[in-house]
Amino acid sequence: MCLQCISKAETVLNDAVPGYTLMVATLDTDHWRKGEWGLVNSNDPDFIWSGDPLINPIMFMTEKELEQVPKTDPLWDAVSLCDQRVEEIEKRFRAAPMIGYKFVQACLRAGYDPNVHGERIVLWFIDHVARKIAEKKR
Repeated sequence: MCLQCISKAETVLNDAVPGYTLMVATLDTDHWRKGEWGLVNSNDPDFIWSGDPLINPIMFMTEKELEQVPKTDPLWDAVSLCDQRVEEIEKRFRAAPMIGYKFVQACLRAGYDPNVHGERIVLWFIDHVARKIAEKKR
């Protein structure tokens, strides 16, 4: 039986990035714990991680805009929390070459541009799905 079935995973986004469904496990299993997120391409998640996706509040700010934000602004606390969460999630995005390749290709089709968004694709991805989840809730 597939992992998403035995963990009774619920769909959060059908098209998180092209070809992938974002799900959350509702039951503990040996490989996917209740409350963990999974990015599913077929029956089993390619990636599983803990921690809700967070919007990166500076994702679309220019360097000039960033320089104008005082160091005491609460924005930097939100940025720090987001960065810490993504650092933990990035550890869970280790994959076999073809799985990684498919993920990168899907992100590119969804709008990821390493020249604009930098090389931290998981940072972009987590922000991307967090924004889609927020928009879906409206």
